[in-house]
This record gives sequence, C-alpha cells and structure tokens, in this order.
Amino acid sequence: MAPQRFQEILTENLMRYSDAANDSMLNLLDSHDTARFLTVSGGNTARLKNAAVFLFTFVGMPCTYYGTEIGMTGENDPDCRKAFDWEESHWNTDLRTHYQKLMRLRKTRKALQEGTVRFRSQGDLFVMERQLQEELLVTVINNTDCPQNYTLSGNYVRDLLSEKAFEGAQNATVVEIPPFSAMILEKIN
Repeated sequence: MAPQRFQEILTENLMRYSDAANDSMLNLLDSHDTARFLTVSGGNTARLKNAAVFLFTFVGMPCTYYGTEIGMTGENDPDCRKAFDWEESHWNTDLRTHYQKLMRLRKTRKALQEGTVRFRSQGDLFVMERQLQEELLVTVINNTDCPQNYTLSGNYVRDLLSEKAFEGAQNATVVEIPPFSAMILEKIN
C-alpha cells in the first residue's frame, strides 16, 4: 500500500473517534486470533521492525503479542497460540533489542504518549509527526528496496533508534533512509 493511501486510512479512522478514544485504543500487529506478523510477511524481519516502529509511535497503546519481539512465527489458530519459546538460542536477539529500544522511547518520550499526530508522507516514504509542546519526533518509514531521502528543517538531526546524528546546512538536513528501514528523527539544537 502506498504511504499516502495508508495515511488516508489512518486519518479516516482517527476522525471517527474522539481523541480520548484514540489515545486509549489497543493497537497490535498480531494476536491469538491471527497469523503472526512474521509469518504473514514471509519471514521478513525488516518489515516487522518497520511495523513495530509505526506501532510504538502511533496514537494509542501499543501491544505486543508474546513472542513477536523474538521472532516467533505461526499460521492462524491454533498455530499462532504456540507456547512461548523460552530457548534463548532460538530468539532473534536483534529484533528483541529493536523492541526494547522502541519500548524505552515510548516510555520516556512524552510526544509519543500524548502528542498530536500529523501525517506528512512524501513519495515512497511514510512520514508521521508526533508533537507535544516543543518536542517534535518524526517517524520516517521506507518500505521500498531503494534508499529514499527525507529533508527535515534544522541543521542538526538525530535518529533516536540508531543514535546517529546528521548535519545539514541552511536550516535543512537531508537524511537518507536505507531500504526497508525506519527512523525516529528529532532536531538537535
């Protein structure tokens, strides 16, 4: 689905309910009633990571079904209800670390908890801003197999996931978003 169409659907859904209802919505990627996300995506962990970035930066309460954060797979019921795999050697630790970063950001960044949401997708990039007072966080998701550039106002920008900093000029910073990846950007003063 094109980013612009995705943001249209999200906007339509947000407009149906009050802010209080949207803020308390339980959002999830998979559950005991659905095939697991990693199975549906053909085992593509990059797509799961991108979806998780969206989940943890969108309005409402993110909910992770047990095992998704370690890469558990499963078709529809009853396969999706397998017991949690406690054998750590089976875990996708990179995926688990990604989820831990997202949880930490959601817990510590007020804009992700209470901020307004504004969609600004462009071209092949899904772009969503969350803002609370002076804190502005910009989620940029590239679901294509080509790098994409995104320009953010300001001369210094940081990706909160990788902790990589970018420097621009003349109040504009161009950030290259690698294929099948996401960033949560913030301006650095």
